[in-house]
Amino acid sequence: MIALLRHIYHLPYYEFLANEASLLRPHAMVYIVADKYQVESLKLAASINMEGIIDAHKHLRGDAARPFIDDFLEALRIIVTGTTTSDQLARKVMVEGCVTKLESMQKHPALLSLLEESTDLCSEIIGHLDLESGMSGA
Repeated sequence: MIALLRHIYHLPYYEFLANEASLLRPHAMVYIVADKYQVESLKLAASINMEGIIDAHKHLRGDAARPFIDDFLEALRIIVTGTTTSDQLARKVMVEGCVTKLESMQKHPALLSLLEESTDLCSEIIGHLDLESGMSGA
C-alpha cells in the first residue's frame, strides 16, 4: 500500500523498498496491489522495473545466478497466481525472463512445481517464440 500511495503522489514507489529494490519479489507484490486497485500506471512502472532487473541479471551463470533464480521463481509464482492469463504486462515480462533463463532453471524444483500447478504458464512458455534461445545447448 505504501508503494501505491507513493505512486499516487508522483514519488518513485520503489524507494521505500530500500535494500530489496533490486529484487523481483517486492516489485511483483507491488504489481499485484496495483492490479487489484486498477492503477495501470503503477502496473506499468512495476513491470518496467521487473524487466530491468531481469535484464541486469541475464548474463549470470552457475552459482552466481542461484540467488537471482530463487528470487525470480518466487516473483514468478506471485505473478502467475495473482494475475489472469490475459495480463500483458507482468506475465509477459516474467515468461520472457523464464524463457531466457530456462536452461538454468529447467531442473529447479520451484519451477517444476509451478509448471505442474499452472498449465497456463506451461503453455505460455512452450508457445513462446524465443523458446529456442533459452534452450541453447540443451
